[in-house]
Amino acid sequence: MSSAVPDGWEEEVLGKLGKFSKGKGISKKEIVSSGIPCIRYAEIYTDYNFVIRKLKSFITSDTASNSKRMKQGDIIFAGSGETVEDIGKSVAYVDDKEAYVGGDSIVLSPSKNLDSAFLSYQLNDDLRRITLRKLGQGSSVIHIYSSGLEQLPVQLPPFPEQKKIASILTSVDEVIEKTESQIAKLQDLKAAVMQDLLAKGIGHTEFKDSSVGRIPVGWSAVQLRGICKVQGGYAFKSTDSSESGVRWLKIANVGIGQVKWDDKSYLPKDFEKKYLDYLLDEGDIVIAMTRPVLRNALKVARVKGKDSGSLLNQRVGRIQPLKAVNKEFLYCLFESRIVSESIEKIIFGSDPPNISGTQIESIEVPLPPLSEQTQIAESTKCLQKTISEKTKYVASINCLKKALMQDLLTGKVRVKTD
Repeated sequence: MSSAVPDGWEEEVLGKLGKFSKGKGISKKEIVSSGIPCIRYAEIYTDYNFVIRKLKSFITSDTASNSKRMKQGDIIFAGSGETVEDIGKSVAYVDDKEAYVGGDSIVLSPSKNLDSAFLSYQLNDDLRRITLRKLGQGSSVIHIYSSGLEQLPVQLPPFPEQKKIASILTSVDEVIEKTESQIAKLQDLKAAVMQDLLAKGIGHTEFKDSSVGRIPVGWSAVQLRGICKVQGGYAFKSTDSSESGVRWLKIANVGIGQVKWDDKSYLPKDFEKKYLDYLLDEGDIVIAMTRPVLRNALKVARVKGKDSGSLLNQRVGRIQPLKAVNKEFLYCLFESRIVSESIEKIIFGSDPPNISGTQIESIEVPLPPLSEQTQIAESTKCLQKTISEKTKYVASINCLKKALMQDLLTGKVRVKTD
């Protein structure tokens, strides 16, 4: 951490700002449709940005009695993650309702006069993320501990300035969240359209029973292995990483319908030739093999031109089509509820849940003739275009937010307080 502290700010380590404790309990099977609000550590990655105003999961009072209650203003850290890039992400709980935090989470309860939203934003800026990655321990699952977090330095402006900075960044987050909500609704609409097309086809009047339900006459029911194969990524080591070179596509880079480069990692340039079989091409389909389903949608994406040339890491699969299938239609299948719901039924493990390539290939799907596969794929293009445009807009706002965080959270740009 730089020794240069902005005028009027103070530098302090987290251990001096409050008390650390551990979350407790709350497995996935204990989540209910309504009840007492709660957060599980995995949701810090999947469901929240940096500030929580309303929790999305619930537990019963019996489960709550065996869990850890959190207070307004608490900072919740994810204690485990699949990658070093993930580890230590935190969120600030700013609601005043009774709520609980599950295991594999670390709770910081500030004792000083702090704006917890400001603190959460700073803890998630690039400078602190680099430091947090160094604190991560483990190989297949990375862990972080309160003993390391206690020594993490932060720089704090006066309280009014904290609140002003948090307010600015929160307003940007609200724009992002609103647009992401619109994208989610469009994705739901696209999924509904696909569900209808995969059940009825285009212009059919005669149907038959099959192992995947009623399908048009002339269609067949096949296992995915009959139309594609799933290639797993290579188990690159953290010691292989490089400051520059070829991009390293990890599980954190696979989102719903998009490859994300919020966190970029690199492997040496000569790995392109050394691991040629794992080099991604434009149009490839990639899928998250750990925690594959998010909000009832599969984390699957197409590799675009700017993403090609990346190397495929372990726990990310590449869906390779066979001659019997149109590649665009295959991607539509993986975006459909047929595949996502099938994967939900067969994933193994709980924290984190996993899927294997063999399991994916065993899933049964309806298969039209090639000509109709093309028609079905074409019918969703208009919706996908709108989704892509809004996704690009979110990416541009995220770039703005990143620049604002860099300027405001380091004191490079000062804000006026009334």
